[in-house]
Amino acid sequence: MSEIKASINNAQVIGELLEMNLEEITKEVTLKGANGVEKKVTCQQMAKKDFKNPMFLVDVKGNAIGVDFFPASEKKLDENGQIIDNPNFKSLKTVLENYIPKNNAKEGEVPTRVKIDGILSANEYVNKDTYEFKSITQVNGFRITSTGVPEEDSADCEISGIIRSIIPETKGEDAEETGRLKVELYTFNRNAETTPFTFIVEADLADDFNSFYEAGQSVKLYYEIITKQVGVKKPTTGGFGRRESHMVSGFSVTEYSVFRGDPAYEENSYENVGYYINPEDMKRALNERDIKINNMIQKAKEDSNKPKNSPKGASSSSTKANPFGSSTKKSPF
Repeated sequence: MSEIKASINNAQVIGELLEMNLEEITKEVTLKGANGVEKKVTCQQMAKKDFKNPMFLVDVKGNAIGVDFFPASEKKLDENGQIIDNPNFKSLKTVLENYIPKNNAKEGEVPTRVKIDGILSANEYVNKDTYEFKSITQVNGFRITSTGVPEEDSADCEISGIIRSIIPETKGEDAEETGRLKVELYTFNRNAETTPFTFIVEADLADDFNSFYEAGQSVKLYYEIITKQVGVKKPTTGGFGRRESHMVSGFSVTEYSVFRGDPAYEENSYENVGYYINPEDMKRALNERDIKINNMIQKAKEDSNKPKNSPKGASSSSTKANPFGSSTKKSPF
């Protein structure tokens, strides 16, 4: 396999802190260091109160953007295996004690404006009841600050990878095309493991995107994080009052909307060495990913007390029909 660099993957969220799902707890943890060194200690830890919700919710131009952080223990191991203080713990403790989220702001208090740096990541797991592999896209932060925060809200990000497919977005039972595109982009980490993400190209950019890119190309895209409400306004039936309720039914969804892109990376370009991904290398990476997923599913079955047979109605194949129709740009891998 050719040398593959870790993909460019930078996410930045700037806005007003809406909610903070964070607490300090005492916990026994296993500290891991270099060369497989591990030490068990009981110490303080900064972690989420509710594991189902993101650690921070930030208002970005009216969009509520969720960002997660990994739990930060009070202690960590240095390169020699010695226990030392963890600066990430101190950073999150400062946030907990000093930052003011809008939902907890008292009269006269100004909610804290924050800048969070992170990456786009995938929370991958196997459903213990159905043994179905799941992948949830989220932003994982590694730094949050209230110092030097720009005045303008932003959730602009950048990422590189290889395009596997470009397909029209459809909706409804009739598969009506919306005019937008769905782009499946595969990225790589430092271990040359690949992870897919889905991006949206709005209708006004769809033709340009289709003429500029095709499946199999290695690219760098710029996108913004957007949240949208999916649902309808609740109808008013009788009763009294001076106005109708503005509440809606349904749920919110997060989209990753491409707003520009650089020229595709070329195989022999000196500046792009490592970011160009050979389709043959991509095939091998996809095969390794399939093995990883199958191993996760097998482990979930072995760890479960339920029968190892597939649930009734479940398919024995991990391949599912594409609900968005056939790609107009065929993938080379």
